[in-house]
Amino acid sequence: MPEPLELQNPVPPALRAAVDRLHLTEGQLFGTIPPERLDRDQQQALLQAGWTRRNYADRPVLEPPHAEFDWEALRRRHAEATRAALHTRWPEAAEWGAQAWAIIDEVLASVWEEREEEARSLLAAWSFAALWPAPDPGRPQDRMEGRQVFFFYADSFRRAAEAAAAEITRAPQAEDLFWTLVEAVPKGS
Repeated sequence: MPEPLELQNPVPPALRAAVDRLHLTEGQLFGTIPPERLDRDQQQALLQAGWTRRNYADRPVLEPPHAEFDWEALRRRHAEATRAALHTRWPEAAEWGAQAWAIIDEVLASVWEEREEEARSLLAAWSFAALWPAPDPGRPQDRMEGRQVFFFYADSFRRAAEAAAAEITRAPQAEDLFWTLVEAVPKGS
């Protein structure tokens, strides 16, 4: 089991409050802060926390550490990892009937929903803003809720969020209730 993450927020509470109040809340530069809204010390503190200065010709901004999560892709990775673990645990699983697999898929979907809800809550607590990017026209499978971008006060929070997303896609631990439920499923037909 991985070591628990201990997050030290390098952005002081007063500056976090300024970020909450001053970041852009609409348009292409959502989540960024125009530098003129901050004094030099505040700008320096954000740069040290992992923010990036973007000198766009029409409007310079400070860009926060951010990460995009494709919840559908994470769900698929979790399902694949869990099915691989299941086949390792029960090599005969390939011979189980369709009804057994339908039940297992329902249990797996339930486990994922719980993990996703916990992850979204955690990410919301670590971030100061989030948005749902518009679906990509080149990807018709995209849903409005399929991808989510979180904006963090510090780069350490972004790294921790990405580590948490990787962690939730792992198969359940050996002692997890999931395996007891799979074991109880009738394997025939």
